[in-house]
Amino acid sequence: MENNVADGKSVRLSKAAGWIAVGMGVVHVVVAGWERRDLWSQVVEDGVWNTFTLDKSVTLSQFERAEGFWTTFGSFGVPVLVFGCYVVWSTRRHQRVPGWLGWIFLAWGVPLVILCPASPGWAFPIIGGLLIAGDKSQSLAGQRPSAMAATGTTAGDLPRNPPSTRPPRRK
Repeated sequence: MENNVADGKSVRLSKAAGWIAVGMGVVHVVVAGWERRDLWSQVVEDGVWNTFTLDKSVTLSQFERAEGFWTTFGSFGVPVLVFGCYVVWSTRRHQRVPGWLGWIFLAWGVPLVILCPASPGWAFPIIGGLLIAGDKSQSLAGQRPSAMAATGTTAGDLPRNPPSTRPPRRK
């Protein structure tokens, strides 16, 4: 009987993707914030409530303040950090990380590196590729999605053409 425990290679590939995402998130939020600590000191001094706006920057000071926000807390750094933590957490429990998440990172990363090749954006296609490879190696090892494993269902138990849940079409 198959189970939902990922094999060693799949876990290593997916875990590597998770750690890269954690690293990117930390660098984006912590390091970028540290590099702009003078700005953040000024923000705290001015009061943090409603200190940033979505209005177009008119002065250099407004632009620097907006840039400081969008490269730290307003960036994708926090969600990428959270995603990386989830992937590492999942792989430590030998759970499958779906390959479609890797395809999303790949679809996001390829245009990013085409538009700005001299950036750390190269991490996104790498994360995507590792997740896809991890899921592919798990699929080749005969693993099945965890929802099926949790119920003890096998592919042979599923109806070939399940009944439709859609209402009938009007003619």
